[in-house]
Order: sequence, then C-alpha cells, then structure tokens
Amino acid sequence: MLKGVVLIDNEYRQIVKIVNVTKKKNTYCDNQGIFTIAVQSGDLIVFSSDGARDFDYNVPEKFDATDFISIKMTAKATALNEVVVTSHNAINEVSLGIVSKDQKKYTQAERRLQTTGDFKPIMLLGLLAGSMPLDPLINKINGRTKRVKKQIVVEKRISNIEKLSGYYNENFYVKELGICRQYVSGFKIYIVENNIFVQELEKGKTAMLRFMIIDFANKYKQNISCEDK
Repeated sequence: MLKGVVLIDNEYRQIVKIVNVTKKKNTYCDNQGIFTIAVQSGDLIVFSSDGARDFDYNVPEKFDATDFISIKMTAKATALNEVVVTSHNAINEVSLGIVSKDQKKYTQAERRLQTTGDFKPIMLLGLLAGSMPLDPLINKINGRTKRVKKQIVVEKRISNIEKLSGYYNENFYVKELGICRQYVSGFKIYIVENNIFVQELEKGKTAMLRFMIIDFANKYKQNISCEDK
C-alpha cells in the first residue's frame, strides 16, 4: 500500500482523486489530505483535483511500503475574460449613497485641525461644568492650532492653483493674456488671493471666470515689465 499526504499550494484539500492508471483503481484522500492506495513497483499514479494541475507519480522499482510520501500539487491560474473599463462619471460616492451631496470635503490640514481642536473663548464656560476639552486650549498655548490654520490656507491656495492650471495651459497666459512666461506662476498666485475669484473658480470653467482672469491680467501687467514672452 502506498501511503502519503496531498498538498495543493501547501494546503490540504479534501477532494483529490488518486488513480492507479496501471491497475485501473482509484481512491480519494481524507479531509487531512491523507491517502492509501494499492500499488506495485512501476505503477503510474495520477493525482487530480478541480482547480489544480494533475500530478503524475511513478512508483519506484525499490518501493518500500513503510514510506510515507508527500505530494505537492499546484493550483491552476484562473484565466479571466477580457474586461473593458469605461468612464462612468455618474458613478461616485454620492450616487452610491456613501456620502451626502452637500458633505464638505476636508483637506489633510483641515482634518488635522479637527483633531487638534480650535480653541474659542466661549469654551471657558465649560470650566463651570467641568466639561471643557483641554486639547484646544493646550494647542492654542503652544501655537500648534495657529500653525495648522496657516497650513490650511496654503493647502487651499495650492489646490486652487492646480484647479486653475487644469482649465488653462501656459500658452493661454502668455499668448492670449500677454503675460511673460516667467511671471505666469506669480500671476496665478495673485488671482487666487481674491476671494470673489476663488468662489467663481469653485463653480468651474465659466465665462465669468475667463472675464475675471482677463481683467486681473490687465492690472497685473501694469506692475511688471517683460522683454521676453
């Protein structure tokens, strides 16, 4: 009797068929992968299982019935059908009901401020009830809240500049607005400092946005001199 254990990718599988092709006899391993099958020297034993590659084992000429062999099979790679990914702009976290339509999106610094706590004088009233949160006061004293607020301002400015760059390329500023190339970055910073412009920018690429950029460009060019555009 040939005795042993079957492993598929180093895991036990219950349904592994063991066939002695030479003697035309078969059996199955148990739930621990253990099997026993009658053999003779030179017999061909085939191990097969759904999801795994067949394994052939030839019983050696000098076969010792006391041996306990280990059969290591390999799982088959599953071939998937071709998947075509198309753009579905309507599918997002809002349409799927994960978040509400009006939910505000926070930057990393804004989330940090939520954790840090923004101290307000009215919080001192909490001392009377013994419920005043200490983190906002401590962070106010050591200046951490102030630093986080400054970082929020910088993050918003960078975000607005990136959004603006997505709407208009550099040639728009140089060729159409007449701003020399080395001043384009400075011009973007200049216009995102205007709160009214930022409000229009958040609405998207509109006619009013372009009109405001042209007006700002005319004012900006009065303060710079440019020889090479």
